[in-house]
Amino acid sequence: MAKSGNPEFVFQEFTLLTDAAVFPVTTDSILIGSWARLDGVERAVDFGCGSGLLALMLAQRLTSGFEVYAFDSDPTSVSLAQMNFERSSWAKDLHCMQWDLGFPMDQGVPLEYNSQDLIICNPPYFSRNVLPASGHRRRNRHQLTFTLENLALRACDLLNSHGRLSVVLPPSGESQLSKAMSRYGFVLQRRCPVIHAPGMPELCCLAEYVRPPADCEFSHLTLFDLEGNKTPEFALLTQEFYP
Repeated sequence: MAKSGNPEFVFQEFTLLTDAAVFPVTTDSILIGSWARLDGVERAVDFGCGSGLLALMLAQRLTSGFEVYAFDSDPTSVSLAQMNFERSSWAKDLHCMQWDLGFPMDQGVPLEYNSQDLIICNPPYFSRNVLPASGHRRRNRHQLTFTLENLALRACDLLNSHGRLSVVLPPSGESQLSKAMSRYGFVLQRRCPVIHAPGMPELCCLAEYVRPPADCEFSHLTLFDLEGNKTPEFALLTQEFYP
């Protein structure tokens, strides 16, 4: 449960309670929640939901006629996400459950195979030799059980024939996920590398995977100009959420 005094993040249509033990609100989550294509989406899954931000972003964009299941292996995250869902305008459409991505689907996943239109995810990104000190952060940010291979497997299990996986990754993880997705019959449909400012290296990559056939759409995004101002592209992408 969020402790008194912990920050709240105020978005245009919802307020997100946070907790020091739960993965924090990050720009990369805002980016993938804004960038993911939602045409035709009625059923969606958020893996590694943390405080529930991505599920709430989907709910705001979908408005009505949808159902989102959010999963996390950390009970503190699940409790916090449930609280944030209940405080929102979409409480009846958002569901949160504790489940580890490495467990079999019959152990805690109330979803049918090949039933989902979208999986959205901001996966753990620390390598095994660069670990945050906090125990909760270690579980939430480190690929011990939440592996990209397991994410690809669950995409294969859950996505229907027109379903897609939308994910934000560091440059080091994109090749690994693409190989895993290819083994399960998926191809890259959209790719958008992100840099902080002109001349800086790639910060992360927004990627979308679907079952073939698909022609990949390439774009790019720069967040700030050399004076530190938001670029028009960044402002436009996230305008539905930032006050």
